[in-house]
Amino acid sequence: VWIAAVGQADPGTPPGPAPTGIGHSLVVGPDGTVRASLGAEPELLVTDLDVEEVGAVREKTSVLANRRPEMWR
Repeated sequence: VWIAAVGQADPGTPPGPAPTGIGHSLVVGPDGTVRASLGAEPELLVTDLDVEEVGAVREKTSVLANRRPEMWR
């Protein structure tokens, strides 16, 4: 899955009762790597997503091969 995390709380702000600040949006690829990110200032992020990459990452994730299909019936 691709993740588009928009309007995240400022990672430099200490934890409190509610997040402060917005921005720091990012796009995370199916392998968990951050592919694009923005700062606190207003910006526009346009990025291309390769939907075929999701299947390729699933094939490389060996733990999924251990799944027993009969358990999910």
